[in-house]
Amino acid sequence: MGKSGESFSRNKSKFIAKLRLCKMSHAAANSEQKMKVTLEKILDSKIKRYSIVLVFIPLCVLAVLVPYSLLLRWNVWTLLLFWFIILPVLTIYLSVKLLRGYHRMSQALLSMTTFYAFIIFMIYDHYQSDYFLLMIVSMVYNTLVMLVVMFVDCHDARNSAARTGVIGDE
Repeated sequence: MGKSGESFSRNKSKFIAKLRLCKMSHAAANSEQKMKVTLEKILDSKIKRYSIVLVFIPLCVLAVLVPYSLLLRWNVWTLLLFWFIILPVLTIYLSVKLLRGYHRMSQALLSMTTFYAFIIFMIYDHYQSDYFLLMIVSMVYNTLVMLVVMFVDCHDARNSAARTGVIGDE
């Protein structure tokens, strides 16, 4: 029984070692699978977020621009109203309503810039007109206003976090 007992204990220890290795590899596979699922969720949320920022919000603003220009016609007052007031307010409103998180204002600025790029691409042939110049001036003005709003929002969030000890989401 000496040799068969040794053989059995050796086989038993090998089996236990293989079982431990299998459990460790199974745990590693589970953690790797969980990491893949988490990574897919993060990428999925980022893809959704940037598709909203780069496509959906500019298309919504364009959907407001078309009936606005067709119903009210362009004159100095409607140009000033749309390019200096309606456009930034609508962009900020849509980004706040559609996007959750801390960087809403920077994403609103990106959406507004995407909208301006699309419009400039569409009407670049009329670059010598006063309407085009007014649109470019409004782009610079709205970008500066959005940067100031971003700075104030970030400053308020830091002060709030310093007072309460709570850091904003994301």
